[in-house]
Amino acid sequence: MNMLKEFLNDKTQTTIMFDEETDLMKATVIDRKNGQVITGVYQVFSVDYLFGYDSLNTLGFWDAENQIFYTTKRADDTLFTDLSTKSVNDLNYLFNVELNKLLEIKLSGVEAKEYAKDYAQKEEVKAYLAQRRKEHLKYKVSELFYDNANTVHFDSVEFPKYLPAPYELARVIQDKTAVEEIVSRYFAEMTTEYSKKKGRYLTEGETLMYREIRRRLELDQKRNLNLTANEAKTLDFFGKLATIPQAKNVNVLYADGKNELIFSMKVWEAKFAVNVTDATIDRSAISKGWRWHEFTSDFGEKILIDNIKEVTYQREVIYRG
Repeated sequence: MNMLKEFLNDKTQTTIMFDEETDLMKATVIDRKNGQVITGVYQVFSVDYLFGYDSLNTLGFWDAENQIFYTTKRADDTLFTDLSTKSVNDLNYLFNVELNKLLEIKLSGVEAKEYAKDYAQKEEVKAYLAQRRKEHLKYKVSELFYDNANTVHFDSVEFPKYLPAPYELARVIQDKTAVEEIVSRYFAEMTTEYSKKKGRYLTEGETLMYREIRRRLELDQKRNLNLTANEAKTLDFFGKLATIPQAKNVNVLYADGKNELIFSMKVWEAKFAVNVTDATIDRSAISKGWRWHEFTSDFGEKILIDNIKEVTYQREVIYRG
C-alpha cells in the first residue's frame, strides 16, 4: 500500500516523516458554526523544512469513507500514486455555482436593477469600462496572430469568486447537499442590509452586488463591441499582418500627402504599441536607425494607419491602404 494512503487510513497516527525535508500531518476538522467534529474528513498538511525555516501548507482533504483525496496540488503528482484524487477546485466550483444562482435571483429584482442602472451612469464606471474596452481591443489584436483567434476567452469566467473556509470544504466533502445551506447563509448575512441608500459606505453585500454588476457590464460590453471605423480599420490591418506569422519585420510605405517614407516596422512591437481606438501605432515599432529619426522629424511620434499606403514582406504585398 502507498505510504501516504497507509498514513491517511491510520486513525492513531497524526504525523509522519515523509522524506528528509517534509513531514505530513493530518487533523480533524471542526465545524465553526456548531463546534462539532466533521467526521470522516481530515485536513492534511505538509511541513517543509527548507533553509532552516518551517513552512506549513495545506496539502488537501482526505475523505476516509470514500477513500478520495481532494488535493490543492496537481492530481497527477507522483505523491498521490495509488490514491483516488480530485481537485479542491472542483469543490470551489460547487460553491460558486450556488452563489451565482442566488445572485441571479437578487439581481433580477427591481431594486437591484435600479441600482445597476444608476451605477452604470457613474463617471468613474464609464471611465473604467472605456479603459477596459481599449485593453480588450488591444488583446484582440494579439489574438489575431494565434490559431484560436475565434475563442472568446472572457466567456469562460462565468461565476463570481467565493473562497470557502477549510471547514466548509470538509462539510461538503462529507455531504454535497451542504453547499446550498452554506452559501445561502453566507449570502443572507452579506445582503441583509443591501439597500439603495445613496451617499453611504457599502456593506459587504452591496460590494458583492457592485462587483457582479460591474463584471456583467464589462462582459456585455465585450460581447457588443460595436466597432468604430477606426477600430475596424485597425483590426483589418493587423488581420492582414497575421497572415504572415513568421514575419518579424515588414516594409511600410508611408505618406501623409506632403512627405513619403519607406521604413521597416517590427511586427511584434507594433502589436503592443497600437492604440486600436485611435488607429495609431507608436513610433517605437519602427526599427531604430536614421529612418526612425526621419519619421519623427516628418510625421511626429505616431504612425497613423490611415497613412500606411502599402505593406510588403519579401516583395509580397500584404496590405494596401
